[in-house]
Amino acid sequence: MRIVLDSNVVASGSLWGGIPADVLNLWKSGKVHLFVSEDIVKEYVGVLKRLRYSDDGLEKFMCLINDLDHTVIISPVQRFKVITDDPTDDKFLDCAIEAQADAIISGNDHLLKLGNFRGIPILSSRKFLSQFKDQLAE
Repeated sequence: MRIVLDSNVVASGSLWGGIPADVLNLWKSGKVHLFVSEDIVKEYVGVLKRLRYSDDGLEKFMCLINDLDHTVIISPVQRFKVITDDPTDDKFLDCAIEAQADAIISGNDHLLKLGNFRGIPILSSRKFLSQFKDQLAE
């Protein structure tokens, strides 16, 4: 399964656990493949640093990002201008289209209110786990 994670899911799961951490654990265990662009990785790192994520934790996170068995780094060709309230969130849509993702997982209202983008569902962590539980159990 191909997913794109918004930075708020990465930050919440990395720092506070809970349901976003369950999504991250699916990625860490290889049950899902995370697709990212360089812009997304930069945002992940920036957000984690701003939230004072430990240097050791950040290093481990970057090792996972660079583990190509779990993560695919892509360079989106198309650039969409969809989210007028926060155009920086468009990078997640760009990545999802290029990756032919099965889902974008976010806690961000700007993305969630779209519901889907070109057939790709945009879901909260909870909805993603619920909607795809049968596929994830395989």
